[in-house]
Amino acid sequence: MKLSVKALIYSAIVFPGAGYFILNKPRQGLAFLIIALSSLTVPIYDAFQKAQIISEKIVYGYIPMDISSIRQQIETLPEVVNGNLISAAYLIILVVWLIGVIDSYRIGKTQENNN
Repeated sequence: MKLSVKALIYSAIVFPGAGYFILNKPRQGLAFLIIALSSLTVPIYDAFQKAQIISEKIVYGYIPMDISSIRQQIETLPEVVNGNLISAAYLIILVVWLIGVIDSYRIGKTQENNN
């Protein structure tokens, strides 16, 4: 398999920036990894806080331990983190992922042509 295709697949499927490690560009790979992981903390924090609130309501008996009741709580629970911030985090992840895929392929092609 060509290096450029391998880097593209790693960046597209494994994680943003994974293709850089295949291309021996660990600094770029680490930068993309850190940006993606730090952006992921926002929606994960929001989901964790909502889960805490709902689990406390279940423990104290405010809502029954029924999947439909829990689903209703998930849908009606107000946002813990600003929705615009969550959307921005997802957008950053998407942009970083796309840039990583395209750039990994480009660098791989350049390395193939140089060899």
